Amino acid sequence: MINGKDIDEFYKRWDIELPHEESFVAFRNRLQKVVWAFLRNPLFHNPLNLYRQSLEGRFALISGLKGDGKGDIPPSIEATNTLRELVLIMQNLFWAIGDLDVAIQDKKKWEEACRLMVENVNTVLDLSPGIRLRKLEFTGKGVQLYPLGVPILDTVVDSNVLWLGRFPDVAAEYNKALRILATNENASYRQALDCLRYAMEKLLKILFKNSLPLEKQKEELLLWMKEKGVHSQIRNNFWTMLNQFTSFQNSVVKHDNQPQSDDPRTFTTTEVEYMTYLSTTLMHFVIEISRSEYDAAPK
Repeated sequence: MINGKDIDEFYKRWDIELPHEESFVAFRNRLQKVVWAFLRNPLFHNPLNLYRQSLEGRFALISGLKGDGKGDIPPSIEATNTLRELVLIMQNLFWAIGDLDVAIQDKKKWEEACRLMVENVNTVLDLSPGIRLRKLEFTGKGVQLYPLGVPILDTVVDSNVLWLGRFPDVAAEYNKALRILATNENASYRQALDCLRYAMEKLLKILFKNSLPLEKQKEELLLWMKEKGVHSQIRNNFWTMLNQFTSFQNSVVKHDNQPQSDDPRTFTTTEVEYMTYLSTTLMHFVIEISRSEYDAAPK
């Protein structure tokens, strides 16, 4: 079957570049067809079916739609004009699906219907070059949407979100940045970078029980790492990376009132991804060595 790689190669061969609006509309229309197919499943086929009513009711409640308690899901998809709006509608649908109470005798058919929809959405992603969303996974506990990035680094990013459960204030800032990056809204990228700084800063303040800004945590940080048995060269390397991260945030993001003539005021998706992975790696390392299981043998 044709896939995203074949389409990309064809476009490059013929030097075809679809406008973003055209790519988005095609992606939205394909998704709408997938949702229609899902709702035509025998479990939902009868308009009076309780599962159909329950799903639409949950979708209406989560999405905040007005009316009689039912959410007309496919038209809600058609009404979106940006990827950000579409991602929100689809995530609302996935949350509604995860909330649905299904009878034991229908559980297997229900999971089969959900898995088929996820497979179809992944096919749509394959057929939609330029749409930066990761392929979905159905775990039985629902589906979450994430932006497309570097697979080997995404493993660290996703795991870091889970480990940040110990630090809800940090997780809140970090997830804001991920949500902004997922929607590809360039106008909000500066806010995403701010959130990454706040996340890193809050993490160190919590660990060290102080109120110092990032740039003044060097002495505390290096002593703490030494006590944890972190190699001296790793300690120095970590501080160099953190210091550069902080300098960038202070000079370009936080206080960028008079940027250099050769520096743009806006940030590209690739630049924000880079800063996301950098901050993730830094937080990932700190969180790992803060765990009681960490082997702090002198090095």
